[in-house]
Amino acid sequence: MEKTMGPSIKGNCIDCHMPIEQTNAIVSETGNQVIRTRMRTHWIKVYAPAEQQ
Repeated sequence: MEKTMGPSIKGNCIDCHMPIEQTNAIVSETGNQVIRTRMRTHWIKVYAPAEQQ
C-alpha cells in the first residue's frame, strides 16, 4: 500500500484500519423511514478496498 500512497499513508491509518461503516447498533425509525447511522468500526484490521465506503 505504501508504494501506491507514498508517505501520506502514515498520516491517516484510521481510514484503513477503522473505516466508517453503517451500523445496526443505532437505528432510528421515523415515520416510514428506518435510518441507520454510520460510525467507525472498532474491529481493527486491514480492510479490503471494496469494504471501505
